[in-house]
Amino acid sequence: MKIKEVLDELFMKGNTVAKIAKNKAKIGEEKLKEALHNARYGYHNKNPKGWFYAGEGEQPLYQSVFEFINVQTSSPDVK
Repeated sequence: MKIKEVLDELFMKGNTVAKIAKNKAKIGEEKLKEALHNARYGYHNKNPKGWFYAGEGEQPLYQSVFEFINVQTSSPDVK
């Protein structure tokens, strides 16, 4: 799912990050929020309420949200 698709869905009345994460992106709400923040989007809790681009340069609208999720793998130390 592209960033633009997520933002378009968020502008639709009644849609939330949780709903989009579960029904469209098929990832957890926190992972989707992490992806948006890593893509340099912020959230206004006051008017105008919603997500906005806080970065510099061009918005990464056509990149996949999955590119912005920090995948951390932990492997136990083997001695």
